[in-house]
Amino acid sequence: MKASAKSFVAATFFLAACAATNYTLFYETAERFYAAGNYEKAIEYYLKAVSVSEKHPEAYHALAMSYYQLGGMEDAILAFEKTLEKDSLYTSAYEVLASIFIELGRPDTAILLCQKAIQIDSEYVMAYTTMGVAMLRRGQVSSAERTLRHAIALAKTLQARFRLQNLLQTIDYGGLDLDQADAYNALGDVYSSLGRHEDALQALDNAIRLVHDWPIPWLKKAGEYDSLRRYQAAEIAYQRAIDIDPRDAEGYRGLSRVYLELGKEDDAIEKLREAIRADSTDPESYLMLADLYKARENYRRTMEAYSGAIQNAPDDTVAYMRAGRLLLKIGVYDRALSLFEEAIRLAPESPEAYDGMGQAYVGKGMNAEAEQAFKNAIGLDTVYALPLRHLGHLCLHEGKEEEAMNYLRHAAVLGDRPSQSFLRDRGLVW
Repeated sequence: MKASAKSFVAATFFLAACAATNYTLFYETAERFYAAGNYEKAIEYYLKAVSVSEKHPEAYHALAMSYYQLGGMEDAILAFEKTLEKDSLYTSAYEVLASIFIELGRPDTAILLCQKAIQIDSEYVMAYTTMGVAMLRRGQVSSAERTLRHAIALAKTLQARFRLQNLLQTIDYGGLDLDQADAYNALGDVYSSLGRHEDALQALDNAIRLVHDWPIPWLKKAGEYDSLRRYQAAEIAYQRAIDIDPRDAEGYRGLSRVYLELGKEDDAIEKLREAIRADSTDPESYLMLADLYKARENYRRTMEAYSGAIQNAPDDTVAYMRAGRLLLKIGVYDRALSLFEEAIRLAPESPEAYDGMGQAYVGKGMNAEAEQAFKNAIGLDTVYALPLRHLGHLCLHEGKEEEAMNYLRHAAVLGDRPSQSFLRDRGLVW
């Protein structure tokens, strides 16, 4: 019995040691993948790590961050909750969770999470910064400014303390520069929301001074210059953002808008082409390019750009709707109809899509189907004038004059100028 007991204990220790070894192997492999930006493989190995040993909160935290990097918000939330289940004092889990809830449009929840992190660590600078962002999203502008200024002051105080204690070699001093830069960047948003563009520029300059190779404050700075109509300065700032991260399409799009303001349409188009070369998956660049080609009446190029937007954002109705309206204009009704049908599949309560469908049916001579589509649009939005006008004209075409006038009067009352002009020309009131 004693020998068996000893064997059992030895086996238990051996299995525990193997589990610990496997956990470390999986976790360290996941860390390497995460550092390389291969988040899918990082997730694979973090999951292996937690399957071997569930007691490590840092593994769940890293797993959550991997999901977050890939935009998997629901999975990230679950992994962060698991982190806090293992360690309720894990402050960064509260802070990043708060950032996620800000993105999900839930600033109230974000503020509560930041407050929890601050209760645990009153010197956690990023928690104050994230709470300030949440307050701004909630419309609490003054509170946001106070909170962000506190974050900046706290970071400076901590830096001064570390200097006095000669801890620069042992503490991540540069991390406090990053924290300050984050707070200044958010403070720029506060001032921008108040129309205080010069103050916003100063805050963004402070962020840039602390972190030179961060493109976001450069992009925001360019936007402030754009608001002030200082287009040459905006051009320089956008170009600086592009130099820092040439794969981000936002800088190219910003430059395109500047060139449009300066009347340089060819340069604007070329910048949007560069945006697409930098990031061929960005639908906004395709939509902006389509607008410019449409203004030039280059409909073939316009449709190519809309197709790019649809391919890269197949669940967004914007490109379907715009492409459908263009096809109505040039009389390609079958293709227009299919686009509006797809838009309705994605957004079944869209009156605009039903109105477009009705116009496509009219073009195809399918009046009964058109009438039903227009009525569907009106049923979804009784103050949307376009389907009322379109249905009114369809009724006129079918000889139903009294019914037509009722629809057109309704549209005119809603401010639809073509309907008002039509009725006025016939000496009718509304």
